[in-house]
Amino acid sequence: MNGLRAILRVLGIVGWFVVGLWSFVLSLKIIVAAVGFWGGLLAFILFPATLAFVPWYAGVALDDWTLLLVTYGGGLLSGGLYTIGAKDD
Repeated sequence: MNGLRAILRVLGIVGWFVVGLWSFVLSLKIIVAAVGFWGGLLAFILFPATLAFVPWYAGVALDDWTLLLVTYGGGLLSGGLYTIGAKDD
């Protein structure tokens, strides 16, 4: 059973990394398309705010909820995998 827990923890960590990177790249594409290079550079520097607010902007202003689903849904799914793997008996 410990092997399964280790696998779930690793999947959770890898999932967080992959989803975070994917969300960040998609967010940067949206910002660059909306406000140009300098906005993209600012979004790159302020990346935590980018990951928090751009998915909501894409959903409300652009009517595309995919980024919100990827960012928050993927983070919750990865967190769930990690939590199940880290649970003690």
